[in-house]
Amino acid sequence: MMREKSNFSLASDSGEHSPVLSSRDNSPLIHNEGINSDTDNIGINESKAPSTVHLTTSNESLMHLIKGNVGVGILAMPYAISKAGLVVGTVGLGIMSVLCVHCMHILVNCYNILSKKSGIVALDYSDVVGLAFENGPPRLRKLAPWAKTFIDAFVIITQFGFAITYFVFSAKNIKQVIEQHTGGALASQIYMLCLLPLMILYNTLGNLKYLAPFSTIANIITGSGLGIIMYCVLQNLHPVNSFPAFASFSTLPIYFGTAIFAFEGIGIILPIQNKMKHPEEFGPWNGVLNTGMVLVTVLYMTIGFYGYLRFGDGVASVITLSLPQDQILYQVVKLMFAVAIFVSYAIQLYVPVEIMWPFFQRKVFYRIPEPWAKHIYRTLLVIFTFGVAAAVPDIGLFVSLVGAVSSSMLALIIPPILEMVTYWPDHYGVCLWRITKNIIILVTGLVGFTTGTYVSFHDIVEAFSNPNSNNN
Repeated sequence: MMREKSNFSLASDSGEHSPVLSSRDNSPLIHNEGINSDTDNIGINESKAPSTVHLTTSNESLMHLIKGNVGVGILAMPYAISKAGLVVGTVGLGIMSVLCVHCMHILVNCYNILSKKSGIVALDYSDVVGLAFENGPPRLRKLAPWAKTFIDAFVIITQFGFAITYFVFSAKNIKQVIEQHTGGALASQIYMLCLLPLMILYNTLGNLKYLAPFSTIANIITGSGLGIIMYCVLQNLHPVNSFPAFASFSTLPIYFGTAIFAFEGIGIILPIQNKMKHPEEFGPWNGVLNTGMVLVTVLYMTIGFYGYLRFGDGVASVITLSLPQDQILYQVVKLMFAVAIFVSYAIQLYVPVEIMWPFFQRKVFYRIPEPWAKHIYRTLLVIFTFGVAAAVPDIGLFVSLVGAVSSSMLALIIPPILEMVTYWPDHYGVCLWRITKNIIILVTGLVGFTTGTYVSFHDIVEAFSNPNSNNN
């Protein structure tokens, strides 16, 4: 779907990450951080005067990068490793990190080249892809608008996937706590239905200015919750030799989708660099990007490795659902994360709301006054996410599907294509090594995309055919 030109450009994503919006002019960006500031740093140019904009130091940018890559995905790392095996899963996270970080560097390098060519200094992911095609091989130049829209479309898919996952996550954790005390056994859909009016009311806020305080609260809750989870998983560990080094080829696609869901933070890279006082400190081997992603990778591998050792093959799709249900501390943690995810839901939905609004305003709501029309529009989108979440209330399915479909596309498939188009026609290196390297990354992404999507859809079909199964 083509969208009208608006005041916002989009660079997600969400990785699982929160949306990142940037202005179409050349002024710096202002960010508000949230739980998945994938997927949660949001930047909007609220002032035309550059002097009012706070440019970040390298240490501040490092914190933004870490917060932007630590979200719901980290809670799924033990589950991911259970699908690949203790050794393959843990080592695979390191390999996945190297590939994703290299693709982030590709985006930064292409941005630097295209920004210098065009004279535009505030570009987001889709802008860079569009400019690359505009200046690339003649036969591809007419595809530039479509390439830009393609990126935006996958970001929309990503954000809807996050929102659906958030709905399921909050309901599942609240369900566990309530039923521990009541002894009831209501379907997860009932808890989602109870959350629906609150979700609709919360999403009427709409303005990022009002959402920012909730995002800050979510960050604090998430940090505290992760500390308690680490305390839990380091107790009563099973022996390492009691787990298989490799699980099964049939479950590797689920592992890939879940892992890439967590690592796909490519959408926040350019906004963070654009907001730095010294952007040249972002990309070197010891710069902000590599330092931050090494720390993030160590955190993912630690939670994944010890979480799997603690709970074994029965670990839930998000580790909060595996925490002991009869201890008040862990019940509080589940409620903390449920609240944090709930308040982050509106931030995830903000991007598709803004991108698709001009189209729906022109085609559907043109006879309704705009304030009322936008409230109705937001309400319908929330109901849509509720409907999908209620149909297949399985967090693992959506994490894997979103990772395989959109995260692999944004993080592994598009960057090598972008680099080959940007470096056209005679900068491919000795023996065309750059093309060879990019083909390897591209094939890896396509294999993960194809197999992960197929297996995830297959599992969703099974979930539809057996709606009473006990899904995580």
